Amino acid sequence: MRLDANLFGFPPQKRKGRGRPPSKGKPLKKLSAVFKDRKVCWQRLRVGLWYGRTNRIVEITSGVALWYRGGVPPVPIRWLLVRDPTGEFQPQAFLATDLNARPSDILAWCDDAGDEADNDDPNNIQHDDLPVALVAHDLTDGA
Repeated sequence: MRLDANLFGFPPQKRKGRGRPPSKGKPLKKLSAVFKDRKVCWQRLRVGLWYGRTNRIVEITSGVALWYRGGVPPVPIRWLLVRDPTGEFQPQAFLATDLNARPSDILAWCDDAGDEADNDDPNNIQHDDLPVALVAHDLTDGA
Protein backbone atom coordinates (compact mmCIF):
# COMPACT_ATOMS: atom_id res chain seq x y z
CA MET A 1 0.00 0.00 0.00
CA ARG A 2 1.32 3.40 -0.93
CA LEU A 3 1.46 6.23 1.56
CA ASP A 4 -0.57 8.34 -0.85
CA ALA A 5 -3.30 5.69 -1.12
CA ASN A 6 -6.89 6.89 -1.21
CA LEU A 7 -8.28 6.44 2.29
CA PHE A 8 -11.89 7.23 3.13
CA GLY A 9 -14.18 7.21 6.13
CA PHE A 10 -17.01 4.74 6.29
CA PRO A 11 -20.25 5.70 4.50
CA PRO A 12 -23.11 7.02 6.63
CA GLN A 13 -25.52 4.34 7.85
CA LYS A 14 -28.56 6.25 6.63
CA ARG A 15 -28.66 7.77 3.20
CA LYS A 16 -30.91 10.46 1.86
CA GLY A 17 -32.92 10.12 -1.28
CA ARG A 18 -33.00 7.44 -3.91
CA GLY A 19 -30.27 5.75 -5.84
CA ARG A 20 -27.34 3.54 -5.06
CA PRO A 21 -25.97 3.86 -1.52
CA PRO A 22 -22.45 5.33 -1.25
CA SER A 23 -19.62 2.81 -0.97
CA LYS A 24 -17.31 5.16 0.94
CA GLY A 25 -17.43 8.21 3.17
CA LYS A 26 -15.42 11.44 3.17
CA PRO A 27 -11.74 11.44 2.10
CA LEU A 28 -9.19 11.09 4.90
CA LYS A 29 -5.59 12.31 5.14
CA LYS A 30 -2.91 10.38 3.30
CA LEU A 31 -0.72 8.29 5.62
CA SER A 32 2.30 10.44 4.73
CA ALA A 33 0.35 13.49 6.00
CA VAL A 34 -0.67 11.66 9.18
CA PHE A 35 2.96 10.84 9.85
CA LYS A 36 3.98 14.52 9.50
CA ASP A 37 1.02 15.93 11.46
CA ARG A 38 2.25 17.33 14.79
CA LYS A 39 -1.25 17.00 16.26
CA VAL A 40 -1.24 13.20 15.97
CA CYS A 41 -1.01 11.41 19.32
CA TRP A 42 1.83 8.87 19.33
CA GLN A 43 1.90 6.13 21.96
CA ARG A 44 5.05 4.41 23.17
CA LEU A 45 5.13 0.64 22.93
CA ARG A 46 7.83 -1.82 23.98
CA VAL A 47 8.28 -4.56 21.39
CA GLY A 48 10.19 -7.78 21.95
CA LEU A 49 12.03 -7.60 18.63
CA TRP A 50 12.43 -4.70 16.20
CA TYR A 51 15.01 -4.65 13.40
CA GLY A 52 16.77 -7.57 15.04
CA ARG A 53 17.09 -5.86 18.42
CA THR A 54 15.26 -6.98 21.52
CA ASN A 55 13.21 -4.91 23.92
CA ARG A 56 12.83 -1.85 21.69
CA ILE A 57 10.66 1.19 22.38
CA VAL A 58 8.73 2.39 19.32
CA GLU A 59 6.04 5.03 18.86
CA ILE A 60 2.80 4.07 17.15
CA THR A 61 -0.43 5.59 15.95
CA SER A 62 -3.32 3.73 14.34
CA GLY A 63 -6.72 4.18 12.77
CA VAL A 64 -9.33 2.58 10.55
CA ALA A 65 -10.35 3.56 7.05
CA LEU A 66 -11.64 2.31 3.74
CA TRP A 67 -8.83 1.79 1.23
CA TYR A 68 -10.13 2.62 -2.23
CA ARG A 69 -8.67 2.08 -5.69
CA GLY A 70 -10.63 2.79 -8.83
CA GLY A 71 -12.55 -0.18 -10.19
CA VAL A 72 -12.16 -2.21 -6.99
CA PRO A 73 -14.61 -2.24 -4.05
CA PRO A 74 -13.29 -0.38 -0.97
CA VAL A 75 -11.48 -2.55 1.59
CA PRO A 76 -11.84 -1.84 5.32
CA ILE A 77 -8.39 -1.69 6.95
CA ARG A 78 -6.67 -0.86 10.22
CA TRP A 79 -3.53 1.13 9.45
CA LEU A 80 -0.55 1.46 11.77
CA LEU A 81 2.32 3.91 11.63
CA VAL A 82 5.47 3.00 13.56
CA ARG A 83 8.51 5.17 14.21
CA ASP A 84 11.69 4.83 16.24
CA PRO A 85 11.91 7.71 18.76
CA THR A 86 15.72 7.58 18.57
CA GLY A 87 15.59 8.05 14.77
CA GLU A 88 17.92 5.09 14.28
CA PHE A 89 15.46 3.16 12.09
CA GLN A 90 13.20 4.25 9.27
CA PRO A 91 9.49 4.77 10.05
CA GLN A 92 7.12 2.19 8.59
CA ALA A 93 3.44 1.76 7.80
CA PHE A 94 1.51 -1.47 8.24
CA LEU A 95 -2.08 -2.48 7.59
CA ALA A 96 -4.41 -5.29 8.56
CA THR A 97 -7.78 -6.25 7.18
CA ASP A 98 -8.89 -7.19 10.70
CA LEU A 99 -10.37 -3.93 12.03
CA ASN A 100 -10.29 -5.26 15.60
CA ALA A 101 -6.58 -6.08 15.49
CA ARG A 102 -4.53 -4.40 18.21
CA PRO A 103 -1.46 -2.47 17.00
CA SER A 104 0.79 -4.70 19.12
CA ASP A 105 -0.68 -7.77 17.39
CA ILE A 106 -0.08 -6.28 13.94
CA LEU A 107 3.56 -5.66 14.84
CA ALA A 108 3.90 -9.19 16.21
CA TRP A 109 2.44 -10.67 13.00
CA CYS A 110 4.89 -8.67 10.91
CA ASP A 111 7.82 -9.62 13.14
CA ASP A 112 6.86 -13.32 13.05
CA ALA A 113 6.49 -13.24 9.28
CA GLY A 114 9.87 -11.57 8.86
CA ASP A 115 11.61 -14.07 11.15
CA GLU A 116 10.10 -17.05 9.40
CA ALA A 117 10.45 -15.72 5.87
CA ASP A 118 14.19 -15.24 6.41
CA ASN A 119 14.60 -18.95 7.12
CA ASP A 120 15.19 -21.27 4.13
CA ASP A 121 12.91 -23.97 5.58
CA PRO A 122 10.06 -24.47 3.04
CA ASN A 123 7.68 -25.44 5.86
CA ASN A 124 7.81 -21.98 7.40
CA ILE A 125 4.90 -19.56 7.10
CA GLN A 126 5.42 -16.88 4.48
CA HIS A 127 3.95 -13.36 4.39
CA ASP A 128 1.05 -14.40 2.17
CA ASP A 129 0.02 -17.11 4.67
CA LEU A 130 -0.81 -14.64 7.46
CA PRO A 131 -4.42 -14.43 8.69
CA VAL A 132 -4.62 -10.77 7.68
CA ALA A 133 -3.16 -8.66 4.89
CA LEU A 134 -0.05 -6.78 5.97
CA VAL A 135 2.07 -4.27 4.11
CA ALA A 136 5.18 -2.40 5.20
CA HIS A 137 6.34 0.76 3.47
CA ASP A 138 9.27 3.08 4.06
CA LEU A 139 7.87 6.52 4.93
CA THR A 140 10.97 8.42 3.83
CA ASP A 141 11.08 7.44 0.16
CA GLY A 142 9.07 10.50 -0.93
CA ALA A 143 6.03 8.50 -2.05
